[in-house]
Amino acid sequence: MADEAIGLDIGGTRMRVARISADGVILDKKIVEGCREPGRALDMFCDLIREFDGPDVCAIGIGVPGRVDARSGAVLSGGFLDLSSVDVKGRIEGSSAAPFASRMTARWRSSPKPGSAPPKGSPMW
Repeated sequence: MADEAIGLDIGGTRMRVARISADGVILDKKIVEGCREPGRALDMFCDLIREFDGPDVCAIGIGVPGRVDARSGAVLSGGFLDLSSVDVKGRIEGSSAAPFASRMTARWRSSPKPGSAPPKGSPMW
């Protein structure tokens, strides 16, 4: 049964990715150095998603720096890494068959305990 998710946190200098169980347990994780060039960063996102994807993954969530249009999933602004010029949602949806959700990084950091996944039913998923 597909009941895992991939979470990708795009920070100012690092990218963090994890595969998370339905119970919120982090099954696997990786931290890599980020970059400031949007196109290259997007390639890195997709590579990380492909690396963590599998038959049990049913959703992908990504936290990005900047503002996100909740309806379209488009990144509207950014700081250190400005993704407003690239189609983040389109490229990531092409990297996996799992549904994709994009929210501001602040949503990811609202998890109840450090190192845990966002709560079930949170806007991150």
